[in-house]
Amino acid sequence: RQATSLAFAPISRSTARFSLLQHDNAFKKRIPNFIQSHAYSSSSSLHLKLSPEEIAASLGPNRTIASKPFTWDQLQQIVLHGDPTMHSRSMEVQEQYVLHSREIKQEWQSINDYILYSKFGFDKVYDSSNGSYAAHPSLKQVISNNQIETRLLLNEYPYYVDKHIEHWCLWKLGGKVSQEEIDSAVEELKNDATATAVQDVLTWVNPPHLQSVPDIDHAHLLCLRSGVITPLEN
Repeated sequence: RQATSLAFAPISRSTARFSLLQHDNAFKKRIPNFIQSHAYSSSSSLHLKLSPEEIAASLGPNRTIASKPFTWDQLQQIVLHGDPTMHSRSMEVQEQYVLHSREIKQEWQSINDYILYSKFGFDKVYDSSNGSYAAHPSLKQVISNNQIETRLLLNEYPYYVDKHIEHWCLWKLGGKVSQEEIDSAVEELKNDATATAVQDVLTWVNPPHLQSVPDIDHAHLLCLRSGVITPLEN
């Protein structure tokens, strides 16, 4: 299936690098009702390995668990005028994220080592002195060698969004993700002949205090497709 060439709306052309000063005051006044409409209820019936309280404790300040998927219109409002803490996962996906994070802490020397291995394909080396894995080369070596690499990958633990919306991450070694690199990633999504047409893309970079991997820069991309079936749905 050949993706059609579309003219993207202005919202797709400039990435939001959130700061606490960017939030639209009118939209902030609507946040309580907006959050309340998506807030998770402990009365929901889910089969979880962890308690809802344990999962909630894993969230950062002002973060919530979403009980229903966000629509494209709502995501536009969050990205363009809102607060990035409003992006939320479902209870099930947040639990998977917590459990996987615990595994990483047990098996790897650092989250950076795991990202270098899992996202960039670096080798992993077992260190018998502390019983954990490290990436080779290390992030320190990558920086000293001025190595620059980018990877566009589906988010393993995406935010809770409507069907036909994909959550991608653009990872970069060797500096901050540039607008040019994000534009190139958007074009890559738009020109993917294995998927249906892209209708729109939203992009942003979280502020430092919301970044799960602060030492390796990454941008978020939400891609709205026309009836695409993603590997996450399969």
